[in-house]
Amino acid sequence: MQAEKLDVELRTGLKKNAVKKIRKEGLVPAVIYGGEGDNKVITINPGDLQKIYKMEYGRNTLIEMNINDGKNTTKETVITYKFTIDPVKMDIKHVDFLRIDNKKEIEIDVRIRIKGSAPGIKLGGIFLQKKREIRISTLPENIPAFIDIDVSSMAVGDVIRIKDLVLDDKIKIVSYPEIELIAIEAPRKKKDVAEGAEESGTGEEAAKADE
Repeated sequence: MQAEKLDVELRTGLKKNAVKKIRKEGLVPAVIYGGEGDNKVITINPGDLQKIYKMEYGRNTLIEMNINDGKNTTKETVITYKFTIDPVKMDIKHVDFLRIDNKKEIEIDVRIRIKGSAPGIKLGGIFLQKKREIRISTLPENIPAFIDIDVSSMAVGDVIRIKDLVLDDKIKIVSYPEIELIAIEAPRKKKDVAEGAEESGTGEEAAKADE
């Protein structure tokens, strides 16, 4: 994966009022940490960051930051560790970046991408995707954009678990192996639904009788 370049500004001594001012200016406060370097507080143009997040690797894109302190420019290679979103405006409020060492593995969540069409769906089965991401451990250069899961042979009743995945030898799966990712469930018959409703009603009546 090639790192994408991003120009940012170094900030020092930021207090709560200063952070509010930064956001009013249309910038996003962020922090870089991890590795052997000191923590660095920076500000980012959100438009530039969104462009990177819309690329193939999304938030797992490696970023080469050009950090301007007003006098000099230094470089840091980072990856997004976590970010905070405004629940109303859906804008990025804050980002944590993790400093990258190309020789050390990192744990990261990678998106699942479904491939193919399950025959079980054509027979009336219900497609359930129970997880959207899988946690892996690998060197930064080996981070995949997606983890592809082929469902083209899935029949009604079939389940794909993490332990069923076959990935590149350079990638280790960290997530628990028994976690279910994809399932094709049998549709519930009207009779089963009606019986379920009757059992629910009987249970409610019994509960009221016990009161």
